[in-house]
Amino acid sequence: MITTFANACGKEHYVALEAPQGLPFHTALQELMARYDAVLAANDMTRDSAVFWRFHVSDIFTQAQTLRQVLADYEQSVMISFMQQAPASGSKVAMMAYHIEPAAGPVVKKPNGDGFEIAHGAYRSIWGRLLPRHKAPSYAQTTNILDSLSSIMRDHGGTVRDNVMRTWFYVRDIDNNYQGMVDARREWFADEGMTRDTHYIASTGIEGCAERVSDLVQTDYLAVLGLEAEQVQYMSALTHLNPTHDYGVTFERATNVTYGDRRHYYISGTASINNRGKVVHVGDVIKQTERTFENINALLEGYDATLDDMKMMVVYLRDLSDYPMVTDYLDQRMPSQTAYIVVQGAVCRPTWLIEMDGIAIKANGNSTFDPFC
Repeated sequence: MITTFANACGKEHYVALEAPQGLPFHTALQELMARYDAVLAANDMTRDSAVFWRFHVSDIFTQAQTLRQVLADYEQSVMISFMQQAPASGSKVAMMAYHIEPAAGPVVKKPNGDGFEIAHGAYRSIWGRLLPRHKAPSYAQTTNILDSLSSIMRDHGGTVRDNVMRTWFYVRDIDNNYQGMVDARREWFADEGMTRDTHYIASTGIEGCAERVSDLVQTDYLAVLGLEAEQVQYMSALTHLNPTHDYGVTFERATNVTYGDRRHYYISGTASINNRGKVVHVGDVIKQTERTFENINALLEGYDATLDDMKMMVVYLRDLSDYPMVTDYLDQRMPSQTAYIVVQGAVCRPTWLIEMDGIAIKANGNSTFDPFC
């Protein structure tokens, strides 16, 4: 599926696809990329406008080498991230792709270490993927990753505090390793001047495995340079969701960035929680799905948007046996213009059966600022 935001400035596209079931991985990946190219051709697009590809695979230990071989020709033209989060349908591989097509001409992309720098209008975005350098517990690996992110931001003339808009933390064996990541992030943020009285970063922390079994944490991130402070807004919906610091974690429920011609909304990993920090509807995945949508909509409605503005979503299931009834519900509830995939990903509390995150875009910019592209 493809979903698009378009205006006179240019277009942004999200493509969500998965391979057919019952195929060897190499064949499944080739079929996935053929489907991707067919979607691009049907929409008068090419891979040249791709900014970011994320692949969710069923067995990273046996599949990573094949994935690298098939995608080798594109490592210098698009940011590629991948992790083990099995597609819930039984497919071996699914992908989410992001494209930018400025009206003024091709998007300018430049590989830069572990990330890609994207020039669009007056701004530069950096999409990146970070892995720990050494074997260590999740606490030390998270600190190492955040130190690397800080160094990258300094090299680009920015800071984590001011310029990183979104992070995704994929944690191997989350039931055992999540707390180490949370503690390291909280302490590192405090050292960088990010506290409950300032702000944190929109984020997802979810089960996901990197290709090296010793890597307990993997982080994808999005940073934007060239923004004024007034363009960034940290979102809450206190009628539905309490601040995360109430229960010892440090991320924003959502963040939006206003450009001259549009607004981007980065929705953090959201689950069935109430405004007292309690899990709602324990044991009932459909009721939890309903509450998760309610929470996301509450976040959006407080900032001039709705679920209909969601362009992409990832749905994470703890238990794959819930997939048939959840997809039946999603078929009825998910906005038709939202590109989404459903993958296996245990949430940080075992009683949460489902989590969702995503990105919305709406044409409610502020002409005081430069347009997106």
